[in-house]
Amino acid sequence: MGYFNHNGQPIGEGSTSFVNDLGSMMRTYCPISYLRWLDVPDQTKEMLWKTITEKYIVPVAYKEKVLQRIHNYWWSFKSVIRCKHYDMFDMDDERKANCPKGVRQYVWEIFVDKQSTPVAQARRKAGKFARQAMKTTHTSGRTGAARTAEALKQIKDITERDPSSINLDVDHNPVAKVYGPERKGFVWGLGIGVSKTTLLHSAPAIDQLQQERMLHLSAEEQIADLREQVVSQTLQREPQLLDKEQIADIREQGVSQRLVPLVDQLQEERRLRLSAEEQLANLRQQVVSQKEHIDPLQQERDSQLQEEQRLQLSAEEQIADLRQQVVSPRVQIDQLQWEKLPQHSTHGKIADLREQMNSQGLMIADRESLLHAYLPSLV
Repeated sequence: MGYFNHNGQPIGEGSTSFVNDLGSMMRTYCPISYLRWLDVPDQTKEMLWKTITEKYIVPVAYKEKVLQRIHNYWWSFKSVIRCKHYDMFDMDDERKANCPKGVRQYVWEIFVDKQSTPVAQARRKAGKFARQAMKTTHTSGRTGAARTAEALKQIKDITERDPSSINLDVDHNPVAKVYGPERKGFVWGLGIGVSKTTLLHSAPAIDQLQQERMLHLSAEEQIADLREQVVSQTLQREPQLLDKEQIADIREQGVSQRLVPLVDQLQEERRLRLSAEEQLANLRQQVVSQKEHIDPLQQERDSQLQEEQRLQLSAEEQIADLRQQVVSPRVQIDQLQWEKLPQHSTHGKIADLREQMNSQGLMIADRESLLHAYLPSLV
């Protein structure tokens, strides 16, 4: 496949098939029945990484970024499925009866049940508010083109007035002045997987690489100028005795004799560039390791939060069971008492049944369920 850039994003030849394979693996190993990415087992994530590295050459330093990209694809896939197949219907029975293509029926039923819980509904509501508050979407769209053009114009004006502003940090550069400070975990214009911390840790190595590239370009320009000078001087001395093959030989000889120091310098610069790239990879690996160990309190808080959410879900299930246990005895009407009801019209029986349910203090939803249960016997 192609290469990764310094931010761990796939670029170059083969990057398209790499990204497509990530989406295919996501749909194979990560069903939509999981409510959150944290619920996906670690064994599944390791299997994903193993499958990827068997087909592509991916440095270990990019493992976290690759899994993060799969996480984003999984979340987007769930969102599309929910909007097209879940939100189209009002009742869970209708939703379960309309399973989308490519999704197994039992997985779809689990997905519907989890999306109908109060916790999932609350998270979706919060997500809608966040979406409404978003100023600039991923694609500007027809209505957002004017605002995008104006923002780009402002950025251009700032850089023209103060060219040195492009070297400021991400919180004070021209983009930050127009769009506001960077959000946690993201940097404007750099795509998925690039955070402020990544930029800060990789800045020295990136600067070194840029300097080496400039030296490399300068050396190549000097080589080209010297070649041109050798050919010009030779042609001026003996223009009538030289043909194309002789000119090529002179160019070769002149370069080999005069450019040995420059060639050595170029090789040294290449060696330094490779060393800088290795240092950059090591820095990325250190960032990943530090991220795993630098904040045990945060990990403990995350674990506590997960445990609280699990206990909350368990408590809600227990409340539902207790409510069912309380309602069941109250809604059971003795068959003999039912037969003793006045033998008049069906409407009369329904009215009597409603009166008994009111006297027992049943909730409206329980009344309707009980009424539907007895309707066949009323007819």
